[in-house]
Amino acid sequence: MDHVRRKRIIKRTIKEQGILFFVPLIINDVMIPCIVWTTYKKFGTADETRRVILSFTQYFIPFFAGWWLFLNMMKYIDGEGNEIFYIRQRSKIAEVLMLYGFYIVANTWPYLIYKNILQNSGLEWLRICIESFLFVSMVYFFAFLLKSMAFAMIPTVCYGFASVFDRGMHRPLFYYYDEHAVSMTMLQQKYGLLLLSACLMLFVGYVLNRRLERYH
Repeated sequence: MDHVRRKRIIKRTIKEQGILFFVPLIINDVMIPCIVWTTYKKFGTADETRRVILSFTQYFIPFFAGWWLFLNMMKYIDGEGNEIFYIRQRSKIAEVLMLYGFYIVANTWPYLIYKNILQNSGLEWLRICIESFLFVSMVYFFAFLLKSMAFAMIPTVCYGFASVFDRGMHRPLFYYYDEHAVSMTMLQQKYGLLLLSACLMLFVGYVLNRRLERYH
């Protein structure tokens, strides 16, 4: 996808989604940094500030990674409720990856601030990228597996809530949330598995996308 086409798609996406497009940006790039700054002014570089950064960034940034993709798919619902997204045979993989890349770029700048507070902020940014890729892949995968855009968000929402409220390193399913600063070992082991899972879901979603001829 050339630069001109990417720019055109991004402009069209912003116009079509309207005010909803800015929800992740307002939360991730404005509200969370404000909360972090308030905590920093009160506690300095104490553990409480690092805990706030880890908690809020992992709560919201990955979850909202699928927001633009979901809204982008919703535009294919016609006036009678038919999900014409599924009868358009063109592959959506380029659009999916483009939205993911734009999302990561748009939510990177706060980490330039967090690096002065958070240990291993570069590795933490990589962890967020992996988690966000997981959520994008989940939306894309379930959209074509379940053949319903509404149902596609249910597993994603359930996984997000489970990761926050039933978190832990020793669960049968490696939930993405972790309240400790990430290390290279953890990134390679726990989040390496999540990255492989995300790549697998993206690939299967792509195969289902290509094979689906018509949705009834």
